[in-house]
Amino acid sequence: MPADSALKQELLLIVDDVPENIQILEGILGEQYRIKAALNGEQALQVAFSMEAPDLILLDIMMPGIDGYQVCSALKSDPQTSSIPVIFVTTRGEVFDETKGFEVGAIDYLTKPVVPQIVKSRVQAHLAFHKQNRDLERKVAEGVHRLTTKSRDLEVEIQYGVETQLNLARTLDLLSNVVDSASSAILAVNLKGTITFANTMAARILEVPEVGDLGGRKLQSFPLKEGNWQDLLDQVITGAVDSSRIESAILDEKSLFSIHLTPLCTGNILTGAVIIAEDIAEKKNLELQLLQSSKMATLGEMATGIAHEINQPLNVIRMAAQLIQDSLDEGENDPAFLKERAEKIIAMVVRAARIINHLRTFGRKNGDIFTPLDPNQPVREAVELLTEKIRLHSVNVFMDLAEDLPEISGDMTSLEQVFLNLLINSIDAFSEMPEDVNSGDPRRNRIELYSRWNDETRMVEIKVVDNGPGVPDELLTKVFEPFFTTKEVGKGTGLGLSISYGIVESHGGSIHASRREDTSGSVFQIELPGKNLSEELSEVQHEETQNTLNRR
Repeated sequence: MPADSALKQELLLIVDDVPENIQILEGILGEQYRIKAALNGEQALQVAFSMEAPDLILLDIMMPGIDGYQVCSALKSDPQTSSIPVIFVTTRGEVFDETKGFEVGAIDYLTKPVVPQIVKSRVQAHLAFHKQNRDLERKVAEGVHRLTTKSRDLEVEIQYGVETQLNLARTLDLLSNVVDSASSAILAVNLKGTITFANTMAARILEVPEVGDLGGRKLQSFPLKEGNWQDLLDQVITGAVDSSRIESAILDEKSLFSIHLTPLCTGNILTGAVIIAEDIAEKKNLELQLLQSSKMATLGEMATGIAHEINQPLNVIRMAAQLIQDSLDEGENDPAFLKERAEKIIAMVVRAARIINHLRTFGRKNGDIFTPLDPNQPVREAVELLTEKIRLHSVNVFMDLAEDLPEISGDMTSLEQVFLNLLINSIDAFSEMPEDVNSGDPRRNRIELYSRWNDETRMVEIKVVDNGPGVPDELLTKVFEPFFTTKEVGKGTGLGLSISYGIVESHGGSIHASRREDTSGSVFQIELPGKNLSEELSEVQHEETQNTLNRR
């Protein structure tokens, strides 16, 4: 394959009955991608169902014969082409057309004349997101297949080993080999933290030449970046927790392991703990990439509203500047008038800058650094970012946020993504309701946001409540599963709530879904620990540990 072809692996199909429009898009995208063109819907379907299907389709709506809506519906109804991303490119920009485009399965919408940078960024983002989805699905399928195969093989070996003593010995030997060849580090320690067993991976992770060299050594001689071995071991030994888990690097700053300690018993006597350390650096990186893709998709959905939010202060600035110019042209020099106009311009510049800075901060890649923050802040920021989308869908937002909440420790943009996902789901759900539902009710299309401190659970509780159609009872337990969605094909990836679940869990909290009892609608409740809660728990557990050790 020539060098230039290797750099342009993705194939784009441009469909437009005007050749000049195809030439414009090909000029913008041709250097980065391979291009095929079709002048009508029939040609587009022939290319899409050919041996080499396109990776993404840029589709005009108004065409002779089969129009863009019909082409998109045909693609999404066939399993062979349903996963191909479709972006409408058209001169028709009414809200009705845009809504219809998403209903038939399009993922995005561009209007003519196109802006080259926007076209490039949209195409690149959707191709990357589509590729990540396919890679993730493939890895999940491969992982499930491997786990299923290993589980089946192990089950057969164990059952066969029960038949005779010899086969039992062989099975035990096999299990020993499996443990020794496991990709995770596995260790056993006694009550004093002395290592009594380790597998090969444990020796490799702890940078010890031979497995046998680990026997008799103390866990504390292998420092953790976060936490320490003795605290984790004490929690398990004293029964303060059934198991202890932490994410930390071992020995260096580069790696990241999920470290899990569980009690080790001989009969009914506690003799130590089993430790499993799994390398999760790649997994964390994939999760961050997936979260970043979700954030970019969210920004794409809000593009129209964001443009409106920025255009408003720009229009005010333009009018104020025009008034100043007219005043000066007419020879008028009223300092109070000029000062008032100048202050208006400054205020609008500050407003536009705040919107841009908010988008820049939100779009930045997430890290693992948590900082103290007001739990109400990500809620307010999410509502502000969706201001235009809320207005366009005639949604009423009511906020009752307690002002005396303790700070939480977390990542601002990650938590903001959680509330964006929940709010967008509620807004989208309203569009699925019949037109005559709640007709005349001023509370129609209403979203309510509450925050409270729960003294009993010592957690910050935040609720997102709507009066939409709600989630059926039989689906409440599935809404947080990856790729599960109740939306039509092309209108949702099924990853929003799954990502939100992971974000909340990484903050030491929980998220639950339920139906409203008083009327139709959904309730999503998020619980997050206050900033000092983990410190208080650590002090209590340390005191219990010392008391137990003193009694011994």
